[in-house]
Formats: sequence, C-alpha cells, structure tokens
Amino acid sequence: MSDSRSELAGVGSGLGGPMRTSGYAWYMAALLSFAFLLSILDRYLLGVVIDAVKSDLELTDTQLGFLLGPSFVIMFLFASIPFGWLADVSSRKWTIAGGLLCWSVATAWCGLAENFTELAIARLFVGLGEAALLPSALSLIAAYFSPEKLNRGIAIFSMGSSFGRASAFAGGGALFAWFVANRGYAFPLIGENEPWQLVFITAGLVGIVFTALFILSAREPVRITAAASRPKFKAGFVLFWQQRWAYLAIFIPHGMTAAMGAMLAGWAVAFYTRNHGLDVATASSIVGFTGLICGPIGHLLGGWLNDFLHGRGMLGTQPYVLAVLLTGAASFAAIFALSTSSILAACAYGLSYGMLCAAGPTSFGGIQVPTPEQQRGVISSIFVLVYNAIGNGLGPLLVGIIGDSFFPEEGGLGPAIAASLVIVLAVALPFALFGRPAYARAVREQTARQAQLECAEA
Repeated sequence: MSDSRSELAGVGSGLGGPMRTSGYAWYMAALLSFAFLLSILDRYLLGVVIDAVKSDLELTDTQLGFLLGPSFVIMFLFASIPFGWLADVSSRKWTIAGGLLCWSVATAWCGLAENFTELAIARLFVGLGEAALLPSALSLIAAYFSPEKLNRGIAIFSMGSSFGRASAFAGGGALFAWFVANRGYAFPLIGENEPWQLVFITAGLVGIVFTALFILSAREPVRITAAASRPKFKAGFVLFWQQRWAYLAIFIPHGMTAAMGAMLAGWAVAFYTRNHGLDVATASSIVGFTGLICGPIGHLLGGWLNDFLHGRGMLGTQPYVLAVLLTGAASFAAIFALSTSSILAACAYGLSYGMLCAAGPTSFGGIQVPTPEQQRGVISSIFVLVYNAIGNGLGPLLVGIIGDSFFPEEGGLGPAIAASLVIVLAVALPFALFGRPAYARAVREQTARQAQLECAEA
C-alpha cells in the first residue's frame, strides 16, 4: 500500500518523484504525448495551407505572420499563469481535458472563418485551450516518474511535438491535396467549404474524439501536499524571482529554440513552394517526413543525454547543452534557408529540427530539477509563457516583417529566415553561457533540500 501511494503521490528521492517507475507511468507519458501531438498539429496546420489562406482571404505576409504567431500566443500567454496555478492546486486531468476540448473546437472553428478577423479570433481560442496542457502535463510526469527516468519520461511526452508537426505537414498536406482533388467535401450541418477549411474541421473533430478517450483513461495521482499546506499563488513567483538568473538560463535559450522551430514550421512549406517551385502536397510531405525521422531521434537523444549526465553526477549542465544544440540547429537552418538544392535543404532542415527536438527534454526536465514539487505548476507556466511569447509570438512574425521590409523580391523568404536566425542566436547564447553558474547553484541547493526532507521522513 505504501509503495502504491508513493508511486501515485510522487514521493521519493532526488526530485520528489516516486522511487520506481510503473508501467502506467509510461502509458500516461504516451497519452500526454498524443495530446501534445494534437496541440502541435492544430497549432501548425496553418503553416501547411498558408498560401491557400493567403490567396483565398487576400492577406499579406505580415498578416500571415500575425496569424501564425501573435493571434495564437496572446490568449496563450494570458491563460498560462492561471493554468499553471491550477496544476498545483486542482485536478490536472480535468484541466488538460478542458483545454483539449477548447482548442479542438477552436481548430474546427478556424475552418469556418471567412476573413482575417474571424480566423484571428479562432486562433486566440486555440491558444487559450493549449495553455492548459504543458504545466499540468509536466507536473503529472514529474509525479509518475522516478528521478533517474524523469528525462526519458519527458522525452516520450515531448516526442508528441515531433509527431504533431509531422502529422500537420505530411498528414495535413496529404489531406489538403485529397480535398483539392475531390473538390472539397460537404460535412453534415456545415455544407461545402474550401479545401483548407476542411483540413481544420477534420483536425478539430479528431481532437474532440480524443478528449473523450483521455477522460476515460487518465488518472489523477494523489498529491503529497495536504490541502492546508498547499502553496499560495504568489509562492511560485517569489521562487522565480529569487532564482531568476537560474531560470532565465533555461527560459530564454529555450524561447529562442522555440522561435527557431516556429519560424521553420511556419514558413517551411511556403519556402519550398516559393523558392523551389514545389506544390503544397510535396512540400508538406518533405517537411513532415524529415521531421518524422529526425524529430523522435532528437527527443530520445535529448532525454538519454540528460539522464546520462545526471547519472554521472554532472548537475546543472542544461544551459550548456542548450547553447550547443541551439548553435548547431541555427547553422543547419541557415543552410536550409540559403540552399538552392531542395535535397540539401531537406537534409539540413532535418538535422536542424533534430537538434531543436533534443533541446525539448533538456529544457522541460531542466526546469523541474531546481524546483520544489509545490511550485512546479507555476514555474512551468512562467516557463511556458516566456518561451511561447518569444517563440510562437515573435518567431514567425519576425520572418514576415524582415521579409516584407528587406527582402520583398521573389526568393526573399530564405534570406529573411537566415537573418532571423542571427537575431535568435544573439539573444540566446549570453543567457545560456553566463546564467549557467546561477542555474548549477540552484540545482545543488534543491538537491540538498530534498535530501534533508528524505532524511527527516526516514
């Protein structure tokens, strides 16, 4: 009985997780990974049909950049902190289920949009729903996994982002091509729509069905924190401010990683169609399948690498790992953006994307290490807020603004992406390199606190 309670409650060594990892923990990681897949799929579907939307709604690249970034991120940022607090004090299962239903309905709503304003509003609600996922999901994984397997559990979860992008680009592109070939399709009660609208409607319906499965099979673990001693809302903010340089050594580099990933995901299909003359289905397939091959490898490599370093007693290395991965990813992304060969561009894109994916477990696990269990939801929500504001908020928009302002000629999208990469590195590297000592110190302090608690309990 005590082992079962410990497993569910997250009682144990090191990071406050269970002493051992159950089979159900791996199932939960996979279930949450699929939820992450759907969130990323719904987020990036716009990048698949971006030129069709531009033509049908008569939009500029700057407007498209707004739809790809700020229109999604505004509500996401507004809701991130409240959802993070809910992850600390209420049912994480039902918080995720509510978010799933919200963003799935909003994705289908994108398919009913008839102008820029309607599409922007629908994207706002996609962002609102998706804000519920990460804080609660990371908190659940930390509760179910033992410290020595935490990064691998997070790697399984974060693989959902790779499969989500692959599904968005390969699956979404194929679905778009099918609707084009069949001249659309009439959904009951909806009627006929443009092929790009039908892609959104289909994705939304899939998410609604999965919401029911999640409710039926997910279990909320027992918390070790008694209701009377649950943390106050401001406690997480106090901790963040006290350890701000330690957290920013992860938050800002990962934000720049997210910015790079968002700009590549948002503009890759348009890059292939504009700069290499490929059709949407072919371009989407290339982006999807290169991500499908390289993404999961990157996630697993990132999880294994960080568990390996942890096992060797090398604490607090995550900022350095992020700096190396980000520099490598930017180098390959520049080759992608400036290449005149579609084959070389695809190879460089895959390598860049794999390194970006390896940064996921590094960052997601990295914010758990110096954080007490009682503040993980709020700290995770601050992390999500920062990296989405930087990544999804500025990444795609930055490319659109630079392209319209400095490279308006045909073929200018590649140089616009390359110029954006320089900005990304210039911001990220100082935080990673100079913030690492503060991060390592925070990790050592939390490890010592946890050891004292375990000795007291024993």
